[in-house]
Amino acid sequence: RAADRFAVLVERGAEPHIAEAFFVAGGVVRHRAPLDADAWAEQCREGLAVLRRLSRVPRAPVAPEAMDEAAVIEERLRQGGPDDGALVLPRGWRTVEVLEHIGCAVRRLAESPSGTPGALPDG
Repeated sequence: RAADRFAVLVERGAEPHIAEAFFVAGGVVRHRAPLDADAWAEQCREGLAVLRRLSRVPRAPVAPEAMDEAAVIEERLRQGGPDDGALVLPRGWRTVEVLEHIGCAVRRLAESPSGTPGALPDG
């Protein structure tokens, strides 16, 4: 299942007002970008372009050395949902809709101090 999954995870970054986006294809992170609360869209477009390119090639099973990473990603996707910064991309996903989701997650993180309800956990 992980080999067919495309997703974006947005989590709290190491610095205030910075989020971290993880662009997932084939069960592993294929692109990672720090997102400033005021300037995040261009970094996201790069990550989404990587996913778009990968969506056009046949998918192979998850490599044995990537199984731990795939398991962590799957757990994060099960724990969260779009409101928690975890978005599984459906077949035919549209960049504008994914950017809207990412923007909401980045704004939510920027507005919520660490550890408050509605904030994503660190890491």
